[in-house]
Amino acid sequence: LGEGVCTVFGDPHYRTFDGKLYSFQGSCKYLLTADCVAHTFNIRVTNNARTTKTSSWTKTISIKVGEIKVNLGQKMRVKLNGKRIEPPYSYGDHIIVNKTDDSIVVYTKLGIKILWDGNSFLEVSAPTSYKGKLCGLCGNFNNKKRDDFANRQGRLVSNPERFGLAWRVGGKKACTRPQDDFYSGPQCSARSSSRFDRDSNLCKKLRKSSTFGVCHGKVHPTMYIERRGEGGLLSCARIIQNNKPELAGVHRSTHRMFSLALLRQLIRCNCPCRTQLTGLTIHHRFMGVTLAILGAMRVRTPD
Repeated sequence: LGEGVCTVFGDPHYRTFDGKLYSFQGSCKYLLTADCVAHTFNIRVTNNARTTKTSSWTKTISIKVGEIKVNLGQKMRVKLNGKRIEPPYSYGDHIIVNKTDDSIVVYTKLGIKILWDGNSFLEVSAPTSYKGKLCGLCGNFNNKKRDDFANRQGRLVSNPERFGLAWRVGGKKACTRPQDDFYSGPQCSARSSSRFDRDSNLCKKLRKSSTFGVCHGKVHPTMYIERRGEGGLLSCARIIQNNKPELAGVHRSTHRMFSLALLRQLIRCNCPCRTQLTGLTIHHRFMGVTLAILGAMRVRTPD
């Protein structure tokens, strides 16, 4: 098996190095991942509740490698050891910071790589040399999902809220919601739950349709489809709705490669607890990769 990848997206949702998917909406500062054996690096994230009572988003990232500290902020702002820098930038062979059209990418001599979109999407890659040595919200990277919810003492906890609280760092001043000592997550009404069941059947097409099936080896849709368990409330409808301009452009350039009937059904999907998810967006990397693969397929639809 190759390198491990931990992903943070939305408000926020996490996929650990071992592939465990969960949601945790705490609005404080947390240890995302660190070398808890040799202490060669650590990465912390600060979450911001913005104006919500039940959600939060990644606001800033702090990367520490030895005595070097890199801070990643909103709008792709970057600081190294407290001083603003403009990518591309290198600090000897220890740190290289590059910038693409939509992301900041930080490479470290250790093999740890960080990708940040300057808004709320974060991806951390770790080489196999760190297997079984990591800790934090991204899990321990030992190829076992079942023990990812381990606290600082190595004991397994029962739910994402207790797990997230176990890895909080800094004082209460780092929190944007005072009550975040323990956050139980948003709750849905019975009516919302019923609508969830109805709309989930429609959203399954993103996961099971042969049109999208070829994409799953590259980007598995489970991360981005609405989930009942563990407090996750993502909607495939938001993926489509947030990318309508991009979809339209690709649609024109690849000769009706999407099934219009499928898209219409996906757009019908509704998101329960909508007011609790105001501002939720799915990063375009998912749709970008999916569209690129579909473009290569040149899937056509009947007139």
